Amino acid sequence: MKRIIQVYFFLFLLSGGFRHFSFETEFYSTLNQLPSPTWVPTLSVLLAILAACYLMVQRSFLILLFYIVLMVLEVYVQNFVKFESSVILIHQIPLFAFLFLHEKRPFMNEEIGRYAILLFISIGYVSSAMSKSLTGWFSLDQSVLRSHIQTFQYGFQLPVLIPFSSLESLPFLLWKLMDFIVVFFQLSFVRFFFHLKGLKGQFIGLIAFHLGISLLMGIHIFYPYFLVYILVFIPWKSIEVGKFKDRLFTFFGILYLILLIQSKGDTNGIIRLMPFQVYLYYDFILTVLLALVCLFVLRRFDSNVREEKNASSIS
Repeated sequence: MKRIIQVYFFLFLLSGGFRHFSFETEFYSTLNQLPSPTWVPTLSVLLAILAACYLMVQRSFLILLFYIVLMVLEVYVQNFVKFESSVILIHQIPLFAFLFLHEKRPFMNEEIGRYAILLFISIGYVSSAMSKSLTGWFSLDQSVLRSHIQTFQYGFQLPVLIPFSSLESLPFLLWKLMDFIVVFFQLSFVRFFFHLKGLKGQFIGLIAFHLGISLLMGIHIFYPYFLVYILVFIPWKSIEVGKFKDRLFTFFGILYLILLIQSKGDTNGIIRLMPFQVYLYYDFILTVLLALVCLFVLRRFDSNVREEKNASSIS
């Protein structure tokens, strides 16, 4: 768990925050001609400082402070900016990390924690499937997936690796079938409330699902989600934590704070140092790298042993 929370904070700083609260709030305020609250960018900088400090000193109370500030911003954005309708799953990693690490003897049982994360994931995808079923995905008159891909590629002009022009010749029935597959795939996560059969295969499908969205729509925000998926399959206690890797994270935390001071509190300082072409695709590169790590973890996962063990622990 210690290594996962270090990687979480590293990716958080590298990307300028998984959610750009300051940008979202400023954009919403400008769009609606409203005053933009000055405390939002202040708390965004505080999040970056807390994340960098944890990489340097690794004190669990910093994780708790980070989580509290994160939730204050999340609740504000949900209720006033409304770019997202629910708490993002990846924002719960600090909570699980704090519960597991903050005492000499872990407060949260590891297997209960893994199952709780699995249920978080399942609730999210089942809710998404129910929302899709009410918004035209089952309509026989249109293909929602086809429309979404067109919108992102032609409307938003996002760079993609699979252009829509290469898919236009696909028959409507195939597009409609893919609509149904997406909804039923997300709905199938309901099974994990009752049993853990097919757990490994479901997450292999989920990785393919995310990579498909990335390739077709140019949405590359999935790399931190793979950290959540990895937590379902790895033992939290036995991850090797070496001093050399700790020093690398410490060094990065120090460098980030120096850059933050030099850029006068710009949490996107690392992004601004990147060449434009790297900026366009660095999220995609991170998504592919974390997807490969997740696949490696799944390959080593003994589904029969773990499922029997987890099933007995939650029964």
